[in-house]
Amino acid sequence: MTTESFDQLVIDRESNTLIGDTPWFIKFYAPWCGHCKRMGPTWAELHQRNKGKFNVAKVDCTTPEAKDICSQFEVKGYPTVKLFNKDNKVYNFRRQRSLESFEDYVLKGEFINNDPD
Repeated sequence: MTTESFDQLVIDRESNTLIGDTPWFIKFYAPWCGHCKRMGPTWAELHQRNKGKFNVAKVDCTTPEAKDICSQFEVKGYPTVKLFNKDNKVYNFRRQRSLESFEDYVLKGEFINNDPD
């Protein structure tokens, strides 16, 4: 996902609101990051298992096309995972990086107990 596609699909920058009603769970990463590589298969499975429930995407912060979006959301380490929810808040995922943990966070509303950015 690039800054352009992010602006078209996820957040309307003028109103700072989510586009549509479906939350976005986004991994901000660098391709050389070992933690990111290990998380790759789990992230792909998360996407496959949850189509239609919530959107799953990734942003390569090392590309010129994505640097603006990574900067806007203050991505400082990799991987950084954020939930862009229909309450128009952005939540940082700070838990175990497992399929079950990712799904519980989004589907069971466990992000509610976290302070949004």
